Amino acid sequence: MSRLQDRITAPSLMYAGTIPFVASALLFLALPATSGWIAPVREVLTAYALVIASFMAGVHWGQQLGLAPGWQRALMLLSNAVALAVWLGFLLLPFTPMLLLLVAAFALLAAIDHRLADAGLLSRRYFFHRKAVTAIVCAALIVSGLAA
Repeated sequence: MSRLQDRITAPSLMYAGTIPFVASALLFLALPATSGWIAPVREVLTAYALVIASFMAGVHWGQQLGLAPGWQRALMLLSNAVALAVWLGFLLLPFTPMLLLLVAAFALLAAIDHRLADAGLLSRRYFFHRKAVTAIVCAALIVSGLAA
């Protein structure tokens, strides 16, 4: 794959990953409150968000492998804490509080990436897209929580 393709692939995948979040928010806005589709869309959204939050936490786990010991410990602990928190939330919380937990998790993961970018461990280009994607995801989760 060429460098240009690499530069296009990652952002394309990142933005494509927002589609289920945005689509769910739009469905919640469009569907009547009595629709039989509300519950299935809630399930699909929370399951997808759980997968993505766990994936993003796993990315931090993978990043720590080649870093200095201080970063290794922090990323191992935080990535595990985030993954376990969203999993427990998925099992125990009602829909709207679960979405709030997910917003907090995505914000925390972005804050970690901000620190990594400041330390020169992530490219500014990647972090630019990462911030935009996090904003889209968090906005869609908030809209979903208010509309569903």
